[in-house]
Order: sequence, then structure tokens, then C-alpha cells
Amino acid sequence: MYKLTNAQQLLLFQLSKPYHDGEKHHPKDAYNTRTVESLVKLKLIEEYHYNRFLHGAIRLTDEGKRTLMDL
Repeated sequence: MYKLTNAQQLLLFQLSKPYHDGEKHHPKDAYNTRTVESLVKLKLIEEYHYNRFLHGAIRLTDEGKRTLMDL
């Protein structure tokens, strides 16, 4: 179990829900860069390429989903 800040916990929770109505992908640049990078480093989220977003998208990993259930 990781010790997560409130901002990190909030980001994990937001990634578990759709970004907007009908949009399941989350743009990387919509969130705080430091929070995103720290969660990527912990392997709780991953970055991936999505054509509609200039800076890519992020999503929960399996480890991130398990961590979210433990919160």
C-alpha cells in the first residue's frame, strides 16, 4: 500500500470515472503534472497515445485499480 496525498487520491478517483459524457479517455494535460508524474512513477497510472489529445492520455493500471479499491 502506498502513502498517497489527497491530490493523488483524487486523481485516481477521477480516472475511475468517465472524463465527460461519452468520453472515456482522460487528457494528460488536464491534470497537475507533478501529480501525474508521481503516479506514473509508482506505476498506478500509465500514459498512452490518443490522437485527439496533443499531450497524450492517462489511465489507471491494474495496480492503480487495486489501490483505489483499498482507499
